[in-house]
Amino acid sequence: MKSIFTILFVLLMGWAQGQTYTSGVVTLSNTSGLEMNVKIDLSTNVTLTMTGPSSRWFSIGFNTTQMANGVDVFVSHKVAPLTTPDAYLTGYSAPTYDPSQDWTIVSDVTVGTARTIVATRSLNTGDIHDYTFSAQSGNLNVIWARGNSNTFNLNDHGSNHMGSRSLTFTLVPTPPAAPTGAAQQSFCEGNTLADLVVTGAGIKWYSSATSTTVLPSTTPLVNGSIYYATQTVAGLESIERLAVTANLTVIDVSLIVNGTLMTAVNTSGTYQWVDCNNNFEPLPFATQQFHNATVTGSYAVEITQDGCTKRSDCLDVVVIGINENENKYKINLYPNPADQYTTIAVDGSLIGKTYAISNSNGVALIRGVINHENMMISLTTLPSGFYIFTIDDNDRQTVKLIKK
Repeated sequence: MKSIFTILFVLLMGWAQGQTYTSGVVTLSNTSGLEMNVKIDLSTNVTLTMTGPSSRWFSIGFNTTQMANGVDVFVSHKVAPLTTPDAYLTGYSAPTYDPSQDWTIVSDVTVGTARTIVATRSLNTGDIHDYTFSAQSGNLNVIWARGNSNTFNLNDHGSNHMGSRSLTFTLVPTPPAAPTGAAQQSFCEGNTLADLVVTGAGIKWYSSATSTTVLPSTTPLVNGSIYYATQTVAGLESIERLAVTANLTVIDVSLIVNGTLMTAVNTSGTYQWVDCNNNFEPLPFATQQFHNATVTGSYAVEITQDGCTKRSDCLDVVVIGINENENKYKINLYPNPADQYTTIAVDGSLIGKTYAISNSNGVALIRGVINHENMMISLTTLPSGFYIFTIDDNDRQTVKLIKK
């Protein structure tokens, strides 16, 4: 039980010390040109932010309402760099510098006539001349003073340039953690910030880790771009941000056109050619990278890649000449579309003529001689697609053939 109690005590102490209490900015003096204010933050350390006139010394004393013996004092007694601000009072006289300088100057900046010093030290330094702060809510009395004239002589001091204040410390609410989600997320083109998957409340998106401009949820995602999310809980926005990289599947749907032959530039994914004049109805067996139109019309290709589908612009194609001599000699291919075999039925006058089956680029893939009015031709060596069946006679007969 003792061990458990010790562990709980340590955890509670760690939690308590992790909280931050602040006095907020408190005005010590509003005399024009000689304004003074202070802000003290208490957590695991003390952070003192004090502003005073840049042309003279100024100071603050802790846990007192008067210049009593032993009061711990922070004093800006020289121009920057300030290296010995730690002092204490021995009564109603100028401060005495502490042999142990426990304050660390974080910044010392002068703008116009105002000098702002930020310093930090431990809550409890163990020094008998240092006040021991406690990170908790409550009040703390302080005294302040400054030079009577533009000098850093601490003996130059007047009653019109001193006073006391009571600081009230309140708990600074702890901002929520950043939302959670995958650092790399994949989508199709056209998706927006609203499609990124994160877990949290009141999600806001930014273009960088420090940007203060919130991006609309309708912002289109850009491939490779990083977006930063915060969450807001009970009116508090997370300081930390979740970085999410959007990886988009970019599909090139541009086409190369050569007469009636249309070829997709994209070499990845699957293809489906469609009839733009018939509500984008898919064309039968038109699933290759290329398509040779056999009928005048308007055509496009739909390319599917990594689960994303994108359609090309529609192209108007005019088909001329290919059917002029078709069936002059009653040439017939059946079945057409064909699977493994097709049969050619011809007029007897064509027996002895040579034939060729060519692809859309005009390359002959199968050649032979017609030796019968009804002759079966094997298509097993051909991949699925569009082909031209040609009989080499004086009129060069052509018939369109589709292999399933």
